[in-house]
Amino acid sequence: MLREYATDRDVYDLGAGDGVLTRNVARYAKTVVAVDTESPKTKATANILYIAANFEQFASTCMMQKHGADAVALLSWPANNASAMRTVLPLLECVPTVIYIGCSTDGTSCGAPDLFRYFLGRTLLEEVPCRRNTMLVLGAPCSPRAPTREETAGIDDTRIYPF
Repeated sequence: MLREYATDRDVYDLGAGDGVLTRNVARYAKTVVAVDTESPKTKATANILYIAANFEQFASTCMMQKHGADAVALLSWPANNASAMRTVLPLLECVPTVIYIGCSTDGTSCGAPDLFRYFLGRTLLEEVPCRRNTMLVLGAPCSPRAPTREETAGIDDTRIYPF
């Protein structure tokens, strides 16, 4: 499913970590811009650009604002850090498609509650629930909608939402 939304598009891997997902997505994406505070453990390739920066520093480059019209933002296992999520939300506004991969239903938190509240204002294009890695594909802004189980768990981290 990730391939369907990333093929031949610019993908911004926000919080790329070790770059494993970045390299996999690069096989079918036009380009991948991998942003993380730590330097990558692998080298860039013809269609992968690694940027060592936090979200606020990356936002100051205006790269997504200039080139995000048909891009995809990828958030895989985002940190549960409210200030980082506040700086990533404006970046998500620059792209028509946001892909989230993570798991908050088991009591761990992938992303802060503000991230999931933001998701509720975007059209849910796809939901692939899974015990270990739920994927949400979000499209254009919309009126607030009912939350998925993953979004409910991300907003309310006081309990476990069993599968």
